[in-house]
Order: sequence, then C-alpha cells, then structure tokens
Amino acid sequence: MVIPPVFDSVIQQSIAQILSPVYESLFSNTSYGFRPKLSVHDALKLSRVN
Repeated sequence: MVIPPVFDSVIQQSIAQILSPVYESLFSNTSYGFRPKLSVHDALKLSRVN
C-alpha cells in the first residue's frame, strides 16, 4: 500500500498541531532550536543582554 505524499503531510501536520502545545510547555525558556516564533536571532539578542 502506498500512502500519497499529500495525505502523509496532512497527517503529520495534524499530529504536530496536537503535540506541539503539550511539549512546548516542557521546554526551557532558553531553548531556541526548532521552536515556533523563536529564532537564532532571538538567542543572540538574549546572549548580548546577559
């Protein structure tokens, strides 16, 4: 059985939307890798302030 790429992508996004809020609350406030609305630029700004 072959899963169409579009269907696979929809399922992945659906699962990510459900799990992201759950795990986002567990991350450290200073963790910037692969997090929504946080970038390397934000990490650099924080390092310059501290």
